[in-house]
Amino acid sequence: MATPALEAGAIAEMCDHQGFHSGEGRYDASAHKLRYVVVCDACRAELREVSNESYAPSFDPHGNDQFLTGA
Repeated sequence: MATPALEAGAIAEMCDHQGFHSGEGRYDASAHKLRYVVVCDACRAELREVSNESYAPSFDPHGNDQFLTGA
């Protein structure tokens, strides 16, 4: 379910965060970090960070070629 978007986070300012919460993984490409956070289901505001770890994906478009040649 999508949360209605209000300007400048207005919905988060009105929310008391007393409802349900969910865990999410969020990737910060500029910092090369995966962050695991708890967010309020009503307004999607981050309530706390559970963990973070370094992560920089490296995509090789030909990485499986050696396995596909024998098929």
